[in-house]
Amino acid sequence: MCNKDEAGIVTLVERGKEQLSSNPIMALAAFKMAALGANDPEAYYFLGRMYIEGVGVEKDVDQGVEYLKSAAAAGHIDACNLLADKDPDHAVEWLNEYARRRREIDPDFDNECMDDEGLEDDLDYDFEEYFDDVEECDGSVSMPELFPLV
Repeated sequence: MCNKDEAGIVTLVERGKEQLSSNPIMALAAFKMAALGANDPEAYYFLGRMYIEGVGVEKDVDQGVEYLKSAAAAGHIDACNLLADKDPDHAVEWLNEYARRRREIDPDFDNECMDDEGLEDDLDYDFEEYFDDVEECDGSVSMPELFPLV
């Protein structure tokens, strides 16, 4: 059971999600309050996506990546996956982190294209092949579509 403060943060994040398509500026405010006030990983994740796509705010990919890094540092697994695409200089590290975290929460996650050593050992790795392989293992590799804007 969560305490009153945790419940308030959950409410802010849920309110932000509900308002994404109808009032993205209010959603942005709710996510900022939850992220900056309580270091909420999901709020940081949504802030990152909003800045990257320019939803409710002027598009700023660099700021969006910083928010995604905060989400990843706080344990948000999807932030690692998205950072592999948005932070190409560190894509291998983000993919390895994504796979490591997936294995922690899903022991049945079998990523045939990454061994225990990760991808670092194979610098000539074909990422198109990687995404094809992950799609076979995981069922979905595409980045989640942003928000259903009406």
